Order: sequence, then C-alpha cells, then structure tokens
Amino acid sequence: MDASLNPFRNRLAGTAIVMSIASTGFLILVAWRSPGDGGWRLDETTYAVLTSLLSTVISIGILSLIWEYFLRRSYARSLHHYLSLKSSLVATGLTEVSDTNEEQIDLHTELGRASRIRCIARNPIDWNLRHLNAVMKAAQSREVHVEIVVPNPDGLHLAAVASSLGLGEQDLANNISTAIDTIKTRWQQANVVASNSTIQIATLDNPLYDATVVDDLAVIELTVSTNHRPGRSGLAFRFDGQGRVAAWVRSQFDEAKVGPALWAAPPGSRDYFRSQV
Repeated sequence: MDASLNPFRNRLAGTAIVMSIASTGFLILVAWRSPGDGGWRLDETTYAVLTSLLSTVISIGILSLIWEYFLRRSYARSLHHYLSLKSSLVATGLTEVSDTNEEQIDLHTELGRASRIRCIARNPIDWNLRHLNAVMKAAQSREVHVEIVVPNPDGLHLAAVASSLGLGEQDLANNISTAIDTIKTRWQQANVVASNSTIQIATLDNPLYDATVVDDLAVIELTVSTNHRPGRSGLAFRFDGQGRVAAWVRSQFDEAKVGPALWAAPPGSRDYFRSQV
C-alpha cells in the first residue's frame, strides 16, 4: 500500500502536526507571561514546568514527523532487504564465506565425525596438509568412505589446471604423484581394515574448482580461472544441510566423468559412491 494512503499513518502525522502547532502557540503564550514585573505573570516554578513540558511535546511532534516522512521508508527498505537476504541464505544453505588466504573454512570437527567424504582437489598436496590427518583419524575409528578426485596427470587440460593454480604443468604433475604416495602410505600405516573403511583416488580431466563434501555439508573454493598468481586470494563458500546449492555440489561428483581409480583400498573394493547411485 502507498504510504500516502495509509489511514493510521495519516492520522499519526496529523496528530503530530496539531500537537506541535498547539504546543508552539502555548509556548509563545507562556513566554509572554514569563516571570517578571507588570501585569499577571507566571511564577518561576510554573513557568519552568510549562516550558519544559511544551518543549518536549514540540520535540516529540517534530521527531514523529521526521520519522514518518524521512526515516520509516528507509528503514522499511533496509528491513525488506535484510529479510530477502536471510530468505536467500536459508534457501541456499550458505553458512560461511571465507578468503582462502586468510582463515580458511575449518572442517576438522565435521571430518572427525563423518561417514562419507568426497573431494575435488586440484592441488592435492594442499588438501592433504589441511584435511588428511582428520580423515585418517576418522577412518581408523569407524567405517568411513573416502573419494579423492585429482586432475588427470596425463590429461589434455593439465597445463590449464596448473596455470589456474599458478603452477607449471610438471610441478602440478609432481604434486599429484607426491600427494597420492602420501595418501597410500598413511592409509596403509593407519591399519583401517577393522573399521571397513574404503578409499579411492580418481581423476578428472579438467576440474574447474576445489570442492569438499562431508556427509551433507559442502565447501566449494573458487579462484580466477586462468593465470592465477601465487598468493592471490580466492573465496570459499560453505553450504550446510539439504539446501539446493549443497545438493548441487554433491551432484557434481556423481555426474563427473571420472577416470578409472588410480588407487583404491582395500584392493579391488567396489566403487562405494557410484554403486549407491
């Protein structure tokens, strides 16, 4: 409804105007009869009380008019924007946004109690440094299923992926090989046979972003698409629950055309994730 057609608002504004005008008139009359010599005058106490009361009424009236005609609409717009933003956040499940060069999104607690962990790690050495210890502890303590997707070291797009990370093609290939060897060694040393945990490392020809899915939680990290300069920041987004964005991130793993597993444990184990689809 147009504010000018709101009867309550119009009555309130009219009342404020009448009160301000009437109080101003009375204040002039009181000032005319201020304490002093000659004719009928107010005593000092009555004069002080009346001037304070009428000044307060005038101030309230003026403030009411300022609120109604200048501030209410701005406040309403801000409130509407806030509620719309909150609705969008709830719908998407977005709970955190972080600069990848500053306080990165901490998944240690979530990894420690997870049962399904999947990641797209364009530079898997970095992923290992941040998350592998928590994954190993979880896999030792109970049944956990892990899938790590890395760039295909023999793929046609490895140079482009390396460029987007600020690395040379051979540097990225070496990082992938080193990271896989580290994961193999840590998994074999962890003695996870009793927990029935599984892990597989697969490849993707042209991963465009980093993503980690921990049960229903999803984190996606974005940097510039090409010619990334080392030290340049990116953005990480965390989505919780059953929001549509978290579901979309999870679907990327099922829809991705991953190559055969580079390594899996136990040897010959089934593809836990795609056998569930």
